[in-house]
Amino acid sequence: ILGHDLRNPLSAVRGITGLLQLDESLPEKTKAGLSRIESASRRMSEMIETILDFTRIRFTAGGLPVSRADMDFGELCCDVVDEALAAHRGRQVSLETSGNLCGRWDRPRMAQVVSNLLGNALTHGDEREPIRLIARADCTSVTLDVVNQGPTIAEEQRKTLFEPFIRGPGADQGRPRSGLGLGLYIAKQIVVSHGGMLTSQSCDGTTTFSVVLPRQE
Repeated sequence: ILGHDLRNPLSAVRGITGLLQLDESLPEKTKAGLSRIESASRRMSEMIETILDFTRIRFTAGGLPVSRADMDFGELCCDVVDEALAAHRGRQVSLETSGNLCGRWDRPRMAQVVSNLLGNALTHGDEREPIRLIARADCTSVTLDVVNQGPTIAEEQRKTLFEPFIRGPGADQGRPRSGLGLGLYIAKQIVVSHGGMLTSQSCDGTTTFSVVLPRQE
């Protein structure tokens, strides 16, 4: 109830901030402050939606609802990579695609999955090393691997990575604690709702999250 009711006042904050940012006569200091407000309110909005998703998964019969439509998974990955690079200037992210990546999935939900996995790699991976997204297809399914270099995730940690309120490696080693620990949990639930699988591997400083999606229901 709280997550739902917070959306209206937060929408008002974001709307007023957006209108004020259109005023070109504002001093630079004011513009910078408005930009910070907009960024913070966007982050709050994302956290509220995450809480609502968690509630839907845990307390609604049937789990997370999905709305399927024809889409190109390769185009989706390209869009997500562009957005991530705009927010993380200086980082290296490559996208490799092969085969027919079209299928029937819920595009906003799939964007949520790809964005979460890429954001996870950007947060916990080595900033000096590139992140690779590899999307490939066979006759019945599409597979996405998100690969980053960085600390190896211990086997015991990997067993609980997809549980709610579990933070990734480095959360207690000086890394920012801005997340709720729900991202990977919700990503897996979205994939499972599409009849797919989300798994992880970590060995010798290389961590890979793999999504396998059937083309049809």
